[in-house]
Amino acid sequence: MPHRLHLALALTLAGICASPWTGQAQTQAQGEDMMYFRERASTHARKGAYDSAIHLYRMGLQRSRRLDSRYWTARYGLWMAGIHTAATRFDSAEHYYRITRPLVETLRNDSLSAQYHQNLGTLRMYQNDYEAAADHMIRSVDIMEHMHDKAPASVLMSAYSNLSGIFNGTGQPDKALAYDRKALDARHRIADPAEFANLFFNAAVTCLNLDDLPNARRYLDSAHTHEQRHPNPGTQINILGAYGTYYAKRGNPDSALQATEQALNAARTHGEDYYRSEQAIHAARLHLQDGRTDQAARLVAEALPLAEGFSDFQMMSEAYRVLKEVETRRGDFRAALRYDDLGDRYADSVATAKTRDRILTLEARYENQKKESELGSLQLELAAKELALVKRNRLLLSLGLAAGILLAVLTLLYRNSEHRRTLSEKDAHHKADQLAALERQRQVESMQSLIEREETERTRIARDLHDRLGGLFSTIRMYFSSLLHDKPDLDNEPLFRKGIDLVHQASEEVRGVAHNMMPEVLLQIGLVQCTRELCAAISAGRELKVSFQSYGMGQRLQPSTEILIHRILQELLNNTMKHARATEAIVQFNRVGEQLHITVEDNGVGFAPGRESDGHHTGLGSVRDRVRYLNGQLSIDTEPDKGTTILIDIPAGPPPDSRTPAQAHPHPAT
Repeated sequence: MPHRLHLALALTLAGICASPWTGQAQTQAQGEDMMYFRERASTHARKGAYDSAIHLYRMGLQRSRRLDSRYWTARYGLWMAGIHTAATRFDSAEHYYRITRPLVETLRNDSLSAQYHQNLGTLRMYQNDYEAAADHMIRSVDIMEHMHDKAPASVLMSAYSNLSGIFNGTGQPDKALAYDRKALDARHRIADPAEFANLFFNAAVTCLNLDDLPNARRYLDSAHTHEQRHPNPGTQINILGAYGTYYAKRGNPDSALQATEQALNAARTHGEDYYRSEQAIHAARLHLQDGRTDQAARLVAEALPLAEGFSDFQMMSEAYRVLKEVETRRGDFRAALRYDDLGDRYADSVATAKTRDRILTLEARYENQKKESELGSLQLELAAKELALVKRNRLLLSLGLAAGILLAVLTLLYRNSEHRRTLSEKDAHHKADQLAALERQRQVESMQSLIEREETERTRIARDLHDRLGGLFSTIRMYFSSLLHDKPDLDNEPLFRKGIDLVHQASEEVRGVAHNMMPEVLLQIGLVQCTRELCAAISAGRELKVSFQSYGMGQRLQPSTEILIHRILQELLNNTMKHARATEAIVQFNRVGEQLHITVEDNGVGFAPGRESDGHHTGLGSVRDRVRYLNGQLSIDTEPDKGTTILIDIPAGPPPDSRTPAQAHPHPAT
């Protein structure tokens, strides 16, 4: 029973539950406040309550952003990535690593860099990319060893155990044992034994891979003892599964099956679908060894949908290989051939020749079964007719030659059919790619035309408002001034003064509408200053306080890009004021190299994911269109009553068409 990823969950929890490292003078005053969410989240994470832990980490991340602390924002971003990895939500983990990486690179802090590489290495272990995992883990260990006493022993111990797990996963248990010994030595400097169960479990896996069964049992018993003192569902499942491997290697299949089924039931109870799939496959193999093909098939049927949900091709390959053995024992070689082909498709090996040989072997066995049946009938017929020995030998020789020729012809036809099928699939994929490219080009052109027409119409309306209504209001004010000059007594008339004030107010409103449709300040002083004034104007209303932060925005963007970003921010903040019922919001620009990261976050009521198209969120469609036009990406993180965070990544260079749609119509002077 392989232990490919038994340790990944345990080591992820060890990394996200370790205490934060010292050495950050600028965060010392904030430390107690920021650690409140972190300590509560780590307690939930150790119990396997990942949703509660994620909620608390998200609150800490929002708090660090409101404090404008880049260090704590990076730290909570890494913890968010780690807890999503532990919960096997790999897409979310990748998202938080992507948005945290610029902060880690900017801060140049050894502790943050080491944690970043260690956590990302653990994610790569989940994804079976052991080469990338080893690279990140070795970099993390190198950073911590150069830190000497400043690196905490618990984090260094987890890094050593991670490397042990990687070498076990790549079939190098002798190298894994060296890192296990380093991790065991480091545990003597740790006061909290909560992670010792994972440490002893890792050493037991290494000994199992080395067939050192006495030491494997000793380490498993120690792991079990520590897990009883500090319960954790994932660790419990790992240890029970390892006991199953131990008993199987000892030649005790009954005890092996009992331990494996206990691990499977624990995974079902705690909702650990990844381990449920893995343990179901191991239990199926044990049933198959005792000839219980029906039980083995039922367990594989339980495991396969779960493995497909995680896109774990290696686990799917193992499941199909179990089904192949089941059908082989049942004598259904056609089904066995189909399952063997599926197993090969999902296997890590790319040796096409080996795959073809296995298929031909099953096909030959099927043909031999038919030939043996024919030969038996022929022998009965020959015995009944008492033909001569020479005639029988000639007939058998003829049949053998015919069968060989038939097999060769079938083999050639099969290869030719596979070759034509491969060419047909490649041609279909090529045509589909061409159609998709043309469709994307059509969408971009249509979107570009729509945005240009919209900006042109905005400019025309703004010019008409300014030139026509603005001029008309100026004339009215001139008439009022002339009338007041001719009849000074009118200045004491309340209705007359009210009329002058209303004309002045209407004139200012028209000017404000014209500025909002094509703001002169955006073209003159740039996106950053214009956004700052937009946030200040909204905050002046006292219903919503909008904070603005900007990093790395020393150089201006293309004019067309700035206009479209300004439209996006107007739409998002308008949605917040209308629907979110929020009291606070944050707008943040973070430019790193040729990439601009925009964050818009509020503490409002949020909404359920997938309901962006209802009446309260129709503006998000135009936002997505503008982001797509800028070759950017948009993601929304929201839940009811938990606020909304919108993340936008846009290339900082020129968009596909850098011409400003409004350049054909100059903005009216005001």
